[in-house]
Amino acid sequence: MSSLHYRCVMSNILNSSGVLTVIKKFFHINGSVRDIVVNPTYAIVASTGSIDEGETVTYTFTTTDTDGTYYWVNNGNSNAADFSDGQMSGSFVTTNGTGTIVRTLKSDLLTEPVSENIQIYVKSDGYTGADVAASSIVSIGDVSQTAYSLVASTGSINESGTVTYTFTTTGPDGTFYWSNSGTTVYTDFSDAINSGSFAVTAGTGSVSRTVLADNLTEGNETLVFEVRNDSVTGSIISTTIVNVNDTSLTPWSPLQLTNIRGWYKADTGLTLSGLNVNTWADQSGNGNNLVATAFSQSPFTTNPPSYNAGGNPLGGASIDFTTDYMTTSNFSLGAASGSLSVIMIGKVTTWNSSTWLVGYFNSWSTSDNALSIINSNITNKWQGVGGSSNTPVSSPTSLVTTDAVRIMRRNATSQQAIQNGTVEATTANLKTLPTTNGVLVLGARPAAIGTPNLASTYRIYEVIIMRSYITDAEIASLQTYAANKWGI
Repeated sequence: MSSLHYRCVMSNILNSSGVLTVIKKFFHINGSVRDIVVNPTYAIVASTGSIDEGETVTYTFTTTDTDGTYYWVNNGNSNAADFSDGQMSGSFVTTNGTGTIVRTLKSDLLTEPVSENIQIYVKSDGYTGADVAASSIVSIGDVSQTAYSLVASTGSINESGTVTYTFTTTGPDGTFYWSNSGTTVYTDFSDAINSGSFAVTAGTGSVSRTVLADNLTEGNETLVFEVRNDSVTGSIISTTIVNVNDTSLTPWSPLQLTNIRGWYKADTGLTLSGLNVNTWADQSGNGNNLVATAFSQSPFTTNPPSYNAGGNPLGGASIDFTTDYMTTSNFSLGAASGSLSVIMIGKVTTWNSSTWLVGYFNSWSTSDNALSIINSNITNKWQGVGGSSNTPVSSPTSLVTTDAVRIMRRNATSQQAIQNGTVEATTANLKTLPTTNGVLVLGARPAAIGTPNLASTYRIYEVIIMRSYITDAEIASLQTYAANKWGI
């Protein structure tokens, strides 16, 4: 068999898909031609499967094709800002079928919201040409995150106190935002805001929050201070909690007394003619208003008491009585009960024994006394009326000229005289309260209730009528209230 001899000629042809094809032509010695097609190979391999920010990955590209210029594009979810050269595409040249691509990640001090990666596609004929090779995915570790710190000047504040928050960051300066998601709300703060912004300079910024002493009983609350980026509704990047102690409680009020029926204050509810007090409005909400002109009993006139703008120990108001009285003839006690308490806050300045200072009566009858505070005919004493056969119970110790909270309280069996929280006397009580409406007298004793007509000069700061037996706990609260309001 004779041997065959061929000569080979190679040529490159770009096929319809844009991929180079190598065609080898073999020529027989007898002049026949035979074509054998051989496609070139392409591969790109990363030096590692994962890198951290600040590190480098090198891609090695190999091909059996002829050397030349190739193009690369990053199809991963990283972006130009993640790379030290800011590039997402480029070109390289192969030599002896080999070329390299180097990508270096920036340490950007940003906390990316999701994990990122790089994937390099190589193209042979421009950036929009067909892909000839694709690398595996290289993951990027977000290790150069911005550090944040938020420190409160205290972990607990009282109402009217201030807490200062100091915020620091290793990231760029600029405007940051804050919000509060605690149980405190905008009305709890001196500036009435619950979110805002602040500037960070040289990596530091601060915000101060002052809590109002709002005199409301709310219980302890929290101030959850949150630092956010972008806006007051942006992502929370740091937070801390401060406890707010409810130290400015709602002030105690006589309205908290059990079944209060009449309440008269020297600084509220007055109708004046000059300095004369013509009417004194009931603050209990029951409409038991006092008037100074109900009727006249000789030798008393209908002269009303006087308003004294500086008559109490704290320099506030008093109502000054001198042979004057105020009444309401249809005082509504509410539901029938054997219990009743009469309270007078004030003092006598000129003594006249057996004067009615304040009292509730079933009617205009002197024999129908229910409960009163009067000047005793025993010098410098106080007494109550309403015991068995109207026998008074005298308080045997305190001078009447002393500013005091004086209380007469009774239930179905006994009554007590109390001054400044101390029980001075107790006696039996056999009288009943058959009606739910009666007569309230404040001031001098008119003849319709008792004989003779007597009066002292005295100052009243407050009068309270209760359809109940005032408790020791209520007396303690009343004493604190009187000390704060009237200086007693």
